[in-house]
Amino acid sequence: MKIVAVYGSARKNGNGEVLVERAINNFADKNPEVKRYYLTDMDIKSCMGCFACRKKEMCVRKDDMNDLLNDIIESDFVIFSSPVYMYDASGSFRLMLNRMYPMLGGEPGRYTKRYTDKKCMLIMTQGAPLLMFSGASRTIKRIIKSFGFDVCGLVRMGFANERGAAAKNEKVLRKIDAVCSKAIKL
Repeated sequence: MKIVAVYGSARKNGNGEVLVERAINNFADKNPEVKRYYLTDMDIKSCMGCFACRKKEMCVRKDDMNDLLNDIIESDFVIFSSPVYMYDASGSFRLMLNRMYPMLGGEPGRYTKRYTDKKCMLIMTQGAPLLMFSGASRTIKRIIKSFGFDVCGLVRMGFANERGAAAKNEKVLRKIDAVCSKAIKL
């Protein structure tokens, strides 16, 4: 089983990473091959809106996004993770989403999903209470689904501003386990 873990936070060993690693551990008996991508360590340029990916099925820009996209396409399961900043995913996460455009085929305005067998989960954390999540998580989930992903679950954790908060939050950890269990059964 091939798993791609995408870390959208600049905070290494933070709460988002703890939750992603918990998710990965749920697949331990499947002997997963795990690729980890820390977006803030990557060279990912902006989308140019050139539509070249409609013909070549890959972006013409030469940066780290093509490796990430290839691994996502070849994966069995993707774990997307981002903190919420100002009612949205992190900037590096949004940049990645914009560059996932090659997952769509067809002409502009008449898109088709090139990869319809993709499964994923979405993990979002924030320091504030859950109130700020609703718009951000709905939008990000909708975008990910538009690329052909079956979003097996969305896990949100508020009050995640203190280190170690995720490891102590049994409710969120159980939700991670439940989403992974569902994904394994699919």
